[in-house]
Amino acid sequence: GVKALEDIVGAAARGVRALIVPSACGEGTEHTLRDLIAACNSLDLLALVEVSNEEEIAAALGTDAQALVVNEVQSLEASIELLEKIPKEVVALCSIGGMQEDCAELEQAAAAKIVGYDGVVISQAARS
Repeated sequence: GVKALEDIVGAAARGVRALIVPSACGEGTEHTLRDLIAACNSLDLLALVEVSNEEEIAAALGTDAQALVVNEVQSLEASIELLEKIPKEVVALCSIGGMQEDCAELEQAAAAKIVGYDGVVISQAARS
């Protein structure tokens, strides 16, 4: 995952178009979340800011984040509650664990779209 400006520059050099940036990535480092998102924007990378609670959503919305990925929530109901905190002009994606039995992620992806998410990120595929 992204932890420093060097990670972003390296991703851009490899031709990456979007990058998952954990909302807590700037904590304890010299670079803030705002710095990392600004670096992504300056290199034409879409920063997909990973959030898992209302506080992280508020922090991300206090930056120039254009897209949020809701991750590590316990249920569809919890992800709906978080979706309601994301303004319509911000892209809202729902992270779903991949490689589940019976392809359950397909049903979860359909449910995420039905409740209003703009799209999904299949977490195993995104990290491999």
